[in-house]
Amino acid sequence: LGGVILFIIVGLLNIHTMMQNLLVAERHPRLHSYSEIGGKVFGKWGKIAVDVPIWIMQMSTCCGYLYFIAEQMDTVICSYTGGEDGGGYCGKKNLYIMLMTIPALPISWINSYTFLSYFTIFGIGMAMVGMV
Repeated sequence: LGGVILFIIVGLLNIHTMMQNLLVAERHPRLHSYSEIGGKVFGKWGKIAVDVPIWIMQMSTCCGYLYFIAEQMDTVICSYTGGEDGGGYCGKKNLYIMLMTIPALPISWINSYTFLSYFTIFGIGMAMVGMV
């Protein structure tokens, strides 16, 4: 019961936040990001107060994702190269993280990912084929 109540509360908070965002978008149509909203409302320090938590969240999500994928790559590559006992290529998570960071950095500098949507559609299609 507690989980359901908490779920409803979080849903209501999300609806309230969405309505607030729509009001801001109506009143200030030239603001396109939370950072710009923070700067408009609270000045320089408001922009910083919004940018820092977003940056921390994005960095931690990206680092967690890179670690998770490196862990999976290490498991697969280790098992396909003979395993730990057979002299396989094991325990190279840090190498895989570094190798994945090389393409991840330039991709992170892209301002809009709309042109990548076609690749996403292809990727989702391939994932669906793989599941079937």
